Amino acid sequence: HENESKGTRLIETVEEYILSTIDQDHSLRTVAEKVGLNPSYFSRLFRKQSGENFVQFVASLKVKKAMELLAETDETIKTVAEKVGYTEQTLRRVFKNETGMTPSQYRKSKR
Repeated sequence: HENESKGTRLIETVEEYILSTIDQDHSLRTVAEKVGLNPSYFSRLFRKQSGENFVQFVASLKVKKAMELLAETDETIKTVAEKVGYTEQTLRRVFKNETGMTPSQYRKSKR
């Protein structure tokens, strides 16, 4: 149980860190260092605890934040992308992979 709760705390810590620095780059190495773990160990532990790989986890957090911004503001897609730490092109690609829609299609669906 102790290892499970450590793993759960790790996921929560990582999620809080990413959300509080959502506009930055979140490489596996950077975040592993932030939580004081070797990157390959962190990657395995993260996958075991969360059931998804780290890159996918970061992408889904960033897309969720972008969805909020697209629905609640009139900021340009470029500005929304910058606020979640992506280029406009990367946001469009990742957003479409996650949701099946482009950011502008999503925004129209929310209006």
